Amino acid sequence: MKKLQVKKRDLKDDTNAAREAGMLPAVMYGRDADSTPILMDMSTFVKLWHEAGTSTVFELEIEDGKTQPALIQDIDIHPVTDNPIHADIYVIEKGQTVTVDLPIEITGTAPAIKNKGGLLVRILHSVEVEADPTKLPSYLEVDVSGLAEFGSQATIGEIVVPDGVELLADDEEVVVLIEEPTELEELEPDEDDEEEFGFDDIEVEGEKKEDEEGEGKEGEEGPEDKDEE
Repeated sequence: MKKLQVKKRDLKDDTNAAREAGMLPAVMYGRDADSTPILMDMSTFVKLWHEAGTSTVFELEIEDGKTQPALIQDIDIHPVTDNPIHADIYVIEKGQTVTVDLPIEITGTAPAIKNKGGLLVRILHSVEVEADPTKLPSYLEVDVSGLAEFGSQATIGEIVVPDGVELLADDEEVVVLIEEPTELEELEPDEDDEEEFGFDDIEVEGEKKEDEEGEGKEGEEGPEDKDEE
C-alpha cells in the first residue's frame, strides 16, 4: 500500500510560505475524527494523486508514528498553474466502509465493431460503489466481447466486482452500446442552385487563355500575307 507522510500544522502558519517551501497545506478528517490541519510534501502528494487518484486507499503516516488508511477526498487546483493548493484527506476508521466513484475500463473486442464497423459509444465512465477500503480496486471492468450486433449494450449488471464491493447503480443502466455507422450522402448541385450561382458564366482560366491567344492569332498577319504585299 502506498504511503504518505504528513505533519500537523498551526492554522496561524503562512500557507503561501509553506507552498513556496514545497509543502502542501491540507486537512485530514474522518467519520469519528476531528478535522486536523496538516502539511505534506508537495511532490510526494502529486505523485500519489496521479498514481492512486481519489479511489485508491493509501496509508497515512502521522508524525507521532500512527498510521491509518485514507483516501484523497478533494483537491483545490490553482486556476492558472493547475497545481494543487489544498487537499482534503479522509481518514478511514477500522471496520468502516467507504463510498467512492470507480472508473470503468473496457475490455475485449466487440464483434460488431471488428466485423461490421460499428461505433462504440460510452455512456458511463465511472460508477459509485460502497466497499471495504482494504478490498477497494483501482477500477472496474466491463467486457464488450459479447456485443455482436448494432444496438447491443453492456450494462452495470455485467460488471464483475470483487468480494467486499457493492455497486450502487441500477443493474440495467447502460455503460456502453454499439451504434451503426451513418453514411454521408453525396450532395449533387440543384439546377436552381446552378442558375443562382451562375455556373455557366464561370470562366476556366485555361480556356480563357486559349481563347485570348486564338483571337490574337486570328487578327495577326502571317508571313505569307506580308510577302504578297
